Amino acid sequence: MPPVVPEIPKAVAPAPVTVPSPTQGPEAVRSRTSVPLELELIHPREGAVLASRDIEFRWSPVARSLFYEVRLMTAEGALISEERAETNEFRLPGTVRLKAGEKYYVSVLAYLPDGKTIKSVTVGFETR
Repeated sequence: MPPVVPEIPKAVAPAPVTVPSPTQGPEAVRSRTSVPLELELIHPREGAVLASRDIEFRWSPVARSLFYEVRLMTAEGALISEERAETNEFRLPGTVRLKAGEKYYVSVLAYLPDGKTIKSVTVGFETR
């Protein structure tokens, strides 16, 4: 009788493991937020010099925002104007007059449906 040679199993490579990327799958979709964490003032930029008439403010839109609040202050921090805006731009009303050569500060607040707000950085500008 011939000697019995035990059969040696062939090496089997482990099955590749697929790890979903952070943007795949329903878990990732539920945890992603469509609301930016930041509201950026686009115009004016810090240190800009603007004509004292027809001043316009623009900012990045915030998804799901109900409305925005634009706050304009003097260099001393006194509130000059606090206006509501429905879109991501706002023109200062003609009733608000700014003095040439003065420094002012503007910030924007986005109001969200869940009662939260997102505030921009306060930007300083001068008038001519």
